Amino acid sequence: MIASSVLNLWDMLEQYAATIGHVTTGLLRHEEKLEIELINERLPQINLLGFAKVRSPQPVSVDDEAYIHAYLPHAERLASDLDLDAAQIAAQRIRKRLAAGNYEKRMLVEDVKSLRLRLQDQLTAKQFLYVAPQYAQLYRQPALFGQEVNDCFADAIDDIQDAGTALATGLGTACVMHLMRVMEVGLKVLARELEVEYAPSWEAYLTKIEQNISAKHSLKSAEWKHREAIFRDVSGDLLTIKQAWRNPTMHIVKRYTQDQAGEVFSAVGTLLQRMAQNLTPKRQPTLTVVANNQLPEN
Repeated sequence: MIASSVLNLWDMLEQYAATIGHVTTGLLRHEEKLEIELINERLPQINLLGFAKVRSPQPVSVDDEAYIHAYLPHAERLASDLDLDAAQIAAQRIRKRLAAGNYEKRMLVEDVKSLRLRLQDQLTAKQFLYVAPQYAQLYRQPALFGQEVNDCFADAIDDIQDAGTALATGLGTACVMHLMRVMEVGLKVLARELEVEYAPSWEAYLTKIEQNISAKHSLKSAEWKHREAIFRDVSGDLLTIKQAWRNPTMHIVKRYTQDQAGEVFSAVGTLLQRMAQNLTPKRQPTLTVVANNQLPEN
């Protein structure tokens, strides 16, 4: 099984259901067969003189070996794939005793029963979390807000991914906490653009944008006039996040349902995408400096 991945129900059934059914059925049938054969071994043997004699232990037969070879490789592979360590040990015991010879049916029936029960116990202990279809695409995905956002806000990549995973698994408050860290990265960039001090509150940014928008046209710089429409959209995004956050600051003061966290997730993604496209500086080519500060000749 691939760690930290999403398997749909069909994939799980296709990969494991047939194998589990084959192995458990084979073990149970062999166990029942051995139990029936051992009934005679447990009964005393009466000789011609009427004396009771204890029967000799029955060795594992060729028929038993055929049974074992039919299910044991599948049991070993299943135990290895699903990390069923106790079942692996039980399967190895059967294989080693079979190879060593002098394997008795009474020992084999106990080993077969042990393997069957260990498989059952360890499979029961494996817990799986169901992810609803509408959230499955958020689970452990590396670029949920797009590659451009990842390129521009590299410090937020891990928290964006973890926010999506938390949302997918129903942990709404955890999702919003990761988004709080994502917003810190974005607001620091916005603070630089607006030339204000960074603050973990929406108001400082909304107030600054509103002041600049409301200023007389003649007082606005050429750069601001060129970008005013962008900042209007950013202001709208911040208001949307503020409303979805349901708190005037970025502090977590309540629990968030999955739906509420989904609203925050969507709003934060919209803001970062807009900022990545319009506000954050793109990477510039680096000038290579050589000896004596001379550029290389063409």
